Amino acid sequence: MDVEIARGIAHWAHSGQRDDAVLRDERLTPVQLAALELLTRGQGEMYELYVLRIVHAQGEEGRLARTVMLADLEDRLAHGPVDHRAPPYAWARRHILSAQYRRHEEVV
Repeated sequence: MDVEIARGIAHWAHSGQRDDAVLRDERLTPVQLAALELLTRGQGEMYELYVLRIVHAQGEEGRLARTVMLADLEDRLAHGPVDHRAPPYAWARRHILSAQYRRHEEVV
């Protein structure tokens, strides 16, 4: 995926917009769109259930969502101690890695 497209997705995800047409204009594939939907935490959705939804997601979109989620978790955990009120990032990382191992997915 092109860096500018990835930057646009990140901006979209954090700006509060939820219009798939904006993303289709960025030439995302159906798999990338489905992965983005998996990575979008629902309002009121418990963090642990959100992570488990990604852990158990099927298909190429599940693999892609786990790859992106793992990169995000590793970044969060690399920046020092986590606030005690923060979600359980280490727990999530273990579950994502375990799912990748069970599915023989390449960990990048």
